[in-house]
Amino acid sequence: MKPTRDLILLCILLFAFSGSATGQSGTAVYITKKDFPVAASEADLDLFQYGMTQNHLALWMKLRQEGRGKLSETGREVVIIEEKAPNKVKVRTTDSSQEFWTIKEALELK
Repeated sequence: MKPTRDLILLCILLFAFSGSATGQSGTAVYITKKDFPVAASEADLDLFQYGMTQNHLALWMKLRQEGRGKLSETGREVVIIEEKAPNKVKVRTTDSSQEFWTIKEALELK
């Protein structure tokens, strides 16, 4: 009888400290920096960056007006959910289920 009770207690402790009970996945939390490219999709991020680096103002403004790209805000807490070479990341905010693409340089480890 005692081994069963010990096993149950061990399972409860593992669950409690794994982060599953609190909804945390154990991934690192990052803080966004200001004025870095942010986009709804990976393709839009590429276009937005192209518009910024090549001074293609019409493309850059079109993406902004359509809500497909913008510049990042300071202080949003996010977790990385996908990484693509060379420096693109898909992130999710910690306070909602909002997801977006940005570059690694836009994030600072909390």
